[in-house]
Amino acid sequence: MLGLGGGGNFGIGLTLIVLRSRDPQVAAHLSAMSQSVGYCLASLVPLAVGLTHGWTGRWTVPMALYLPSASLRSPAACVPAGRPEFVLERARRT
Repeated sequence: MLGLGGGGNFGIGLTLIVLRSRDPQVAAHLSAMSQSVGYCLASLVPLAVGLTHGWTGRWTVPMALYLPSASLRSPAACVPAGRPEFVLERARRT
């Protein structure tokens, strides 16, 4: 179940990079930024799970912490991603 959700989110994330870009240069910049930040943040999760498992000696605590974060992550990302606009248009307005 966890792998299915993670794999689906990865594909959607790569698709959104293309859908939110007007030209290849913007897509390349957006891809570089989102993947570098995303992979840096994602690399902390196995460390946190391992440390939590090491401290408690059980798998129930890491999973109890993971499940609420996974259920909150999807709505928090989907609502802003569904807006019909491009990346540079929003940056130029502010």
